[in-house]
Amino acid sequence: MTTANPIIHIVLAGDGRSAEGIAVAAHAAIRCADRPVFVTVIEDGIRAQTQKRMIDAWRPLPNFAGATFAPLKSLPLPFPSSWSHGRWPLSSCSRFQVAAVLPKEAKRCIYLDYDTVTGANLGELIDLDMQGSPIGMVPNFRMSDEVRSYVATLGIEPDRYCNAGVLLIDVDTWRRDNIAAQLIDHGKAMPPSIWFFDQDMLNSFFRDSCLIMDERWNMRDAAAPATGNILHFAGGRKPWQIIRDEALTGERAWIDERATFDFVPQKVTGLDKLSFKLTGLRAKAQRVLMRAFS
Repeated sequence: MTTANPIIHIVLAGDGRSAEGIAVAAHAAIRCADRPVFVTVIEDGIRAQTQKRMIDAWRPLPNFAGATFAPLKSLPLPFPSSWSHGRWPLSSCSRFQVAAVLPKEAKRCIYLDYDTVTGANLGELIDLDMQGSPIGMVPNFRMSDEVRSYVATLGIEPDRYCNAGVLLIDVDTWRRDNIAAQLIDHGKAMPPSIWFFDQDMLNSFFRDSCLIMDERWNMRDAAAPATGNILHFAGGRKPWQIIRDEALTGERAWIDERATFDFVPQKVTGLDKLSFKLTGLRAKAQRVLMRAFS
């Protein structure tokens, strides 16, 4: 076992709707690691009782080294409210500020979207030679011609456009170079009509400095096996919406992981749903006005 990164720091983010996904994603990551894993969750409305249930689910795992929950509102740099989106909640942008929520001894971290399940040893990922790059991502393989044409309009080579659901981050470099502030400023300067928001911002900002990683670290194929991969269910179909008899191989891996521990998901109330909708509508109206006056 290498001693370069004696503790693996993983970061996840989401609101109450994604609590079950976060619980499963972190559980699988901890279980498959070859060394202690510390979990940081940047949360936007995950209740204290739900947080406790997550920790209770992770605690029996031998490599669980602890967890902390950082409220989105506690991040030092504010995000424009226009960045909220019905498909991508504002918490999705919180990955920009991982250096602010991780302990000082964390030199690197792995960011995982909540719709992932890990079947590979994260020790291999955290110890990759980053070749001086501040971030590592996996290309967004199998894009349609329409998306490839759109990516080119951003000044990004389509074959180097990456999916941001799994990130390997050199936290030391992000701290030293104040990358969070630069990323937010860069995002503000991009047109409000960008299609994939924070993913477009990350790709545009790191277009010349991203480590291109092997597909196994962000395998966007629900029919692929979990073993040896990090599976990312990036489409509209999520494994928690499917019964096992109708699931593909990768989706069954998520369902089987979920079955290994007890966890009561956070109930999303009618008031919660109304708040999510109003926030998204307000942000959409702001983007429409921005486009009209740009």
